[in-house]
Amino acid sequence: MHSGHQHSIGLVGAGKVGIVLATALVRAGHTVVSVWDPSPTAVDGARETLGDFQAASTVAEATAGADLVLLAVPDDVLQGLVETLAAEGNDWHGVNVVHVSGRYGAVVLGPLSEQGAAAIALHPAMAFSGDRDTELSRITGARFAVTAEDRMTAENLVQDMGGIPFKVDESDRIMYHAAMTHASNHLVTLIVQSSAMLASISIKDTSEVLRPALAAALENALVRGAAGATGPVVRGDIGTVTEHIRALSERMPEILPVYGVMSQAGADIALTAGRISEDVRQRVGQAVGAPSNGSEPQHASGGS
Repeated sequence: MHSGHQHSIGLVGAGKVGIVLATALVRAGHTVVSVWDPSPTAVDGARETLGDFQAASTVAEATAGADLVLLAVPDDVLQGLVETLAAEGNDWHGVNVVHVSGRYGAVVLGPLSEQGAAAIALHPAMAFSGDRDTELSRITGARFAVTAEDRMTAENLVQDMGGIPFKVDESDRIMYHAAMTHASNHLVTLIVQSSAMLASISIKDTSEVLRPALAAALENALVRGAAGATGPVVRGDIGTVTEHIRALSERMPEILPVYGVMSQAGADIALTAGRISEDVRQRVGQAVGAPSNGSEPQHASGGS
């Protein structure tokens, strides 16, 4: 549903995130008037879904004539980019400046806010791979973390894209991003390592072998939380954990540290959830060689 106000958009950053979000806004009735990206190829490719626009030669040129500036750049670039734009000394009154960084809230846009801009931080809680069509379909119903003084405008933009907004306070933004990174990026690490372990024993089609177990584990974790955990740690099967450690030590020692840390973390969560005893937790730690520092196990929340 369109919010009613049609924005003229200046897109800064025509990468996989910026293109998808800008395309979703165009489909809702907004117009991209200018695009800047360090890669001319990326700018040319944007025309496929964004229509006709001016290819800006500078970032400042991309923002001229736009009442919504969409900054879709890497986290480490954002602050310097904002300072560069602010140094131009232009009047930003009536302009919504939106960034899509998970790490930052709206304060990073402060130099432009001081010149009249409305600062909005929107972060889509989804992973982007570069498959534009798939991600445009996934954006419908996706959650967006919103940090902004003008919540109404921010939430209207999210709804125009087909997403569902939720509030994240400025002070909580980095924890939010750490949670999303831990879930999505580290899941990829675990799956790639597990696939490598299967491939090392000549199992083909490793993704198809893993898929049913991963699908069930993900659903169990999301719905049941710690109660959805299975495997040797929650069974207290220390002998099996020990054999895993032996096999990894001999065959794939590069994976051993991750396996050990995750096993200990799983034991901590299982203890908090009442799934195992303190004795089992300590024995898991001994099996994986975790240091005994007397720290309390982390809190394990239930499923949603």
